[in-house]
Amino acid sequence: MMEINKMKIKKIKSKKGVGFFTSEAVTFILGILAVVLLIILATKLYGMFIKKTDMEQARETFEQIVSKINSLKEGEQTNYLILAPEGWSLLSDEKTLYLGNINSIKFGSSNEKEKAIGVCTRQGFLETFNFDVEISHSCLFNSIDNCFNLEELPISFYLKKEEGVLKILTKEDLVSISDFEGILELNGENAKTLRELCLEYSVSEDKRIKEEIKKLLDSYFEDFDSKKLLSIDKENFIWIFWLLKKEVVVGKEMYLTIFGESSEKEVFSGEPVTSNSYEFDNNGKDYKIVINYYNRVEVSSVITNI
Repeated sequence: MMEINKMKIKKIKSKKGVGFFTSEAVTFILGILAVVLLIILATKLYGMFIKKTDMEQARETFEQIVSKINSLKEGEQTNYLILAPEGWSLLSDEKTLYLGNINSIKFGSSNEKEKAIGVCTRQGFLETFNFDVEISHSCLFNSIDNCFNLEELPISFYLKKEEGVLKILTKEDLVSISDFEGILELNGENAKTLRELCLEYSVSEDKRIKEEIKKLLDSYFEDFDSKKLLSIDKENFIWIFWLLKKEVVVGKEMYLTIFGESSEKEVFSGEPVTSNSYEFDNNGKDYKIVINYYNRVEVSSVITNI
């Protein structure tokens, strides 16, 4: 009789054990599902918060820039420290200034500038002035002109209004603009300036003129203090010179290369630290001289001779 009671007791305990385990499992699974749902919800809310914060920061930055520009008089210059939003871009098109996130635009997709303007118009900010706005930089491997990507912040911009044009410049631009004029006035062996030699070469394409241009540039940049002027160590400093001619290709005007010279034997892909250009007309044709300055540690090389 005693054995039977023990068996019954054991059986009852066994049933209670199974019942207790099933209840705990359900509670545990529901707990996991609740945590997963909370994580998903938190991620979405965080994403919305970050996006909202970027938009708020962008609006504040853009309003301050516009205010600075509107307060400038002819011949005046001021500066503005941009703190946010990181990864967005400033770009201009004639009299309109834009601020937007154009990272979704892919290089080589054609009409990159038009797409960038579209993105800024729909999802960013814009302001139209009664004067032209110029930005002496480009984005997306030079496919979007008058553009500056706010990759490394904070950065100080200089706003300069002269001859009815508002120029948005960096510190390096202020240095290199005056320096670029000096390059154009370099004298060669026959006392002709670099500007004059390029003018002659645009017509004749005489190899001797090309060689003289190369000598002028090599001599100039040999003593160029890249560390002081551009904060680039001498061993990492790269310059590339281009002489371009405007042509119509598939119904669209674009500048094509007549020839290029460089401090290196390779073409470097990447954003230049700074870039300067000079446009001129010869026999009804439009030409452009461009000099880009690069930091070797910020670019990748492509084994292609210029």
